[in-house]
Amino acid sequence: MDYFQNTERVIPEKITLVIVIISIVIKYILYRYKYSVGMRIRSDAVLADAREHKSDVLSSVGVLVGILLSIYVNPIFDIILSVVVGLIIGKEGLNIIFQTSNNLMDVQDKKLIGSISKYVNSFGYIENS
Repeated sequence: MDYFQNTERVIPEKITLVIVIISIVIKYILYRYKYSVGMRIRSDAVLADAREHKSDVLSSVGVLVGILLSIYVNPIFDIILSVVVGLIIGKEGLNIIFQTSNNLMDVQDKKLIGSISKYVNSFGYIENS
């Protein structure tokens, strides 16, 4: 804790707020566009990219809040919100990995396999020729 007490805290410039807001707007537009394209063409890769843009929007909002609190309340909030933003980015990254890895590795839906197996077995004896 001694490190934070003896460190000069720099208050972000107000122009930083404008840059972050522009970033949020652009990333949100990219998210909506890629999400709609991904849904239309049913592409997990494009949807994963859309989720990455959504994660950028969420983390940029965290950055915006951190900058606002740093300017108007206390500069320590910049450090605190940086940690929170890092955790959000990590969580979203893991979500993207888990949501897309099954499809990329061609994992089959167990419920679907069970339904197919039940249907095939309903015909009685099946011989593999």
